[in-house]
This record gives sequence, structure tokens and C-alpha cells, in this order.
Amino acid sequence: MGFFTDIWYVWVCVGLLIIIGIVSSIYAASKERQCPFCLEIIPKAAIVCKHCKRDVPKM
Repeated sequence: MGFFTDIWYVWVCVGLLIIIGIVSSIYAASKERQCPFCLEIIPKAAIVCKHCKRDVPKM
């Protein structure tokens, strides 16, 4: 009985980590975008790309 309860806890922890990973990736994606010129990740509010120093269009 002890073995099965330990396995159950492991699966619960794995499930929680997967859910946390999905939620954090959705949250991070909502605040970032790609520069249309160099394709690097920049904040959505950026006016100038910090990588290629070009003006980026507003979103």
C-alpha cells in the first residue's frame, strides 16, 4: 500500500509541474513578440529592437 501512495504523489507532482509550465509559458508569451527584422524576442511595448536597433511597428 505504501508504494502505491508514493507513486500517486509523484504523479500529482508531475501533473502540477506540467500545469505550472503551461500557465507560465502562456503568461510569458502574452508580454513578448518577435522583432520583424531580426526575429529576436522583444517586449510588446518596445519601440526600438534592442538587438538590431531598428524601429518596430506598434502592435
